[in-house]
Amino acid sequence: MRLFQVGIITLAALWPYVCPAQQHELTFSAEINSIHNPVQIPSDALTVLKNDKDDFPNGASEHLRCSDHEKNEPSEQILCTTLPLSSSPGTDYLIIGVGDLRGAHIVPLWIIHTEIGTPVLIFKTHADTLTILPSAHKGHRDLMATFIFGAGTTIQYEHFLFDGKSYKLSSTKETHN
Repeated sequence: MRLFQVGIITLAALWPYVCPAQQHELTFSAEINSIHNPVQIPSDALTVLKNDKDDFPNGASEHLRCSDHEKNEPSEQILCTTLPLSSSPGTDYLIIGVGDLRGAHIVPLWIIHTEIGTPVLIFKTHADTLTILPSAHKGHRDLMATFIFGAGTTIQYEHFLFDGKSYKLSSTKETHN
């Protein structure tokens, strides 16, 4: 009987790895102007974001904060939420640039991972759409960025895999309509 109890406890502990829950695809479009389940990111993660010299060459506004929707006045704005990228410790934050950060049809997208107070930028792109795929590599879900060119005549897909520290481009595919 004791062996049976140990087996049941072990199976219960390993269940998420033996039978992982069905992961659903999540998609974030450049056309969104609000976010479901908005969060505030920790101040040290916000500092990592503000140090992005590509999108903030003159430094980010000191008033840059996460919002639940895009405001009408022009300004640097970000929408922030958490993502279910892995079962590893820490939190993954998706930050979507809107307002003055929004391009003609693309937005900057960042993913910052925080663990024990140490934020790390693990992904960044400018895209029309970011999809969190159900497939995973090295314990983190795969990502796909979509770019639409020429009013939809060309669509480019970039597939990213986690390498243990950050996301790296794995493959690119183009379709022509």
